[in-house]
Amino acid sequence: MGQCITLIYTKQVIDKSDIPAGQIYFEEKGYSIFPLDIDAFEMDNIASSFREYPSFNALKENQSSFSDNAKSIIKLIEQLKIDTLLLQHYSEWGDYPTDVYSVIVKDGKIYPNRDHDSIEDILEYFVTIEDSPNLDRYRSYEICEYLFNSQSI
Repeated sequence: MGQCITLIYTKQVIDKSDIPAGQIYFEEKGYSIFPLDIDAFEMDNIASSFREYPSFNALKENQSSFSDNAKSIIKLIEQLKIDTLLLQHYSEWGDYPTDVYSVIVKDGKIYPNRDHDSIEDILEYFVTIEDSPNLDRYRSYEICEYLFNSQSI
């Protein structure tokens, strides 16, 4: 079964009152995980644009030319009050990765390099295997929406 999902995930503690109404989210192994309904093509553009800025604050100051989805990501990060996160799109077909786009933000600094753009490197950057969230659960936005609404995860 193929996987196609865009996620924000962080180990920072999120105050539930900061999560916007209607926002799908999960908590797993110390992570807060926020699925987003953004396709690979747009996420590639968003990731490339975001990595042009040295910090999240610089990104916020220059967001006027961004797409609505990019602006919604910035707004969500602000609302959640997080400064260390991984924004990632991952797609696979037949268990083979087809698209992996990511943005790493640590302490408000945006990492500009694309050398973290493999799922293994990204996960190693944030976690060890023992405390890694089970990303197989988050196969698509629609599945996440169903799981969140049925509270079965």
